Amino acid sequence: MSKPNIDVLLDGLFSNSQLQREWELNPTEVAKRYELTESQLTALLDGDVDALLSEGLAERHVQQMRVSW
Repeated sequence: MSKPNIDVLLDGLFSNSQLQREWELNPTEVAKRYELTESQLTALLDGDVDALLSEGLAERHVQQMRVSW
């Protein structure tokens, strides 16, 4: 299993309906499980793709974020 991080979280959010529900209810708790930094969480909640790129977001998620976030 991969180390928890922002890319693993996004993979799950795009493919796992249970994780999506958990994220909608309490993103801060989900972020802790995936070891997101405060700045990553803020950028994710704000949909700030550019900030996420500087925080280590994988290129594979850029288009998904720009279209669906």
